[in-house]
Amino acid sequence: MLKPMGKVAAVALGLQKVKLTGLVPNGQHYIANPKILWGVKESRATLTGEELSQPMSLPVQARLVDF
Repeated sequence: MLKPMGKVAAVALGLQKVKLTGLVPNGQHYIANPKILWGVKESRATLTGEELSQPMSLPVQARLVDF
């Protein structure tokens, strides 16, 4: 049931892919079963008083293995 929920969440939130089950790099299985999902419509950030750029989607999404 979590695979279809991930697909629906991706479409509803305008995301590329939402995986609620899978494997982490060390081979362990994970299951994410969120009760609530939020979409962020607007955000801003400053660093030492300087405004940073607007939030945007990454051209290539980071994966857990990349961290």
